[in-house]
Amino acid sequence: MKALRPDPKLARRMEWRQTRQAYAIVGLLIATTMGCSDSSEARDPNAPVVLVPVDTLVETASELVGGVYDLAVAPDGEVHIADYGFKHVLVVGPDGSVRRTIGREGQGPGEFEMPYVVSASADSLWVVDATSNRVQVFDRPGNLGRSYLLDAPSLGSGRAFRGDGALGATIDGFEGAMVLVLASDGTRIRMFGEPIVPNVSFYDFSALKAEIRDSRVPDAFRNRAMLAWAPDHSAYLAFLAEPEVRRYDAVGELLWASPLNEPVLRKVRETFVRENIEEQNPSRVHSLQYVSDLAVVDGNLWLLLNTASERDGLLLVLDADNASVLHRLSFSAMPNTGQFAVDESRGLLYLAARGEASVVVFDLCRVSELTEDCGGARTRGDTLPSIRRPS
Repeated sequence: MKALRPDPKLARRMEWRQTRQAYAIVGLLIATTMGCSDSSEARDPNAPVVLVPVDTLVETASELVGGVYDLAVAPDGEVHIADYGFKHVLVVGPDGSVRRTIGREGQGPGEFEMPYVVSASADSLWVVDATSNRVQVFDRPGNLGRSYLLDAPSLGSGRAFRGDGALGATIDGFEGAMVLVLASDGTRIRMFGEPIVPNVSFYDFSALKAEIRDSRVPDAFRNRAMLAWAPDHSAYLAFLAEPEVRRYDAVGELLWASPLNEPVLRKVRETFVRENIEEQNPSRVHSLQYVSDLAVVDGNLWLLLNTASERDGLLLVLDADNASVLHRLSFSAMPNTGQFAVDESRGLLYLAARGEASVVVFDLCRVSELTEDCGGARTRGDTLPSIRRPS
């Protein structure tokens, strides 16, 4: 099947891209200053490492992206954005150039109602459509290869592809498990993970609000979770309304479970209670979400916390073997963080703002606490190429 033609408005939307070199230079100067501090000074191991954005990959004003549900970086550095606003996948090069769009709004082959999860390999692109409950597999240029429906009537919010194309999906305690693994044809492989509480299938809003007024988290929220796969097919599960993270082996046996004892999470819970007490609509309940996103990077778990009530965003790097906190990464003046993706070979972190159509870029090669080198594409101290903007 031929690749779908890009939106004819694409060229017109690109006209917005004015030079932002001043912003990039300021970010680089600040990051360089941080990296050149006196290494002989004792540093509090619990103090966060402040990350400064060095550029913006894409933003709302461009009209190139309508909203970011997920990010994925291919081995060649291309960033794939699952865009719930324009109902397509936007592909952007590491230099900021728009390479192509894949798909369009609709229900037919190669079309999306709600592109929700995206994963990119050297030769393939997998996309979950949350509304149609199907997966579509494209080659990297955007030609549709195949599609299949998922054998699961009820999926939670956490979904992630393994390296072999299998999809893991949280099911919030449905059928007595936390995770359902589906093969690359949509059929079931296994379920695993013990729920915190039995699954709640019916919501009584009055009862929910009464529990929250008593500063209790309703059972209806407590099994919600997000999922990330490691290269060895072990899985990490981060609960949204419980400060807990788990790791399971490749066959679904629990390896460890660890609480999250970050002070910011207590404030997230306090905000959850206050907002629901103040909410006047009897049929509206504000949700509790401790975690915004997670991914396995360089063998460890990177966990992006929900810090909407704080000034800065916070990402924890957890040891894969025991969940101890190796690093705390702070995003200055960016509390409302959403999804993120890391290009390990180039030492770049891409971060989306929750509720906004923007993706900012951080240069990890300038953070000595994270890694000794930046993989094959760059080494520490290399200058980050500026995002290319048409004149």
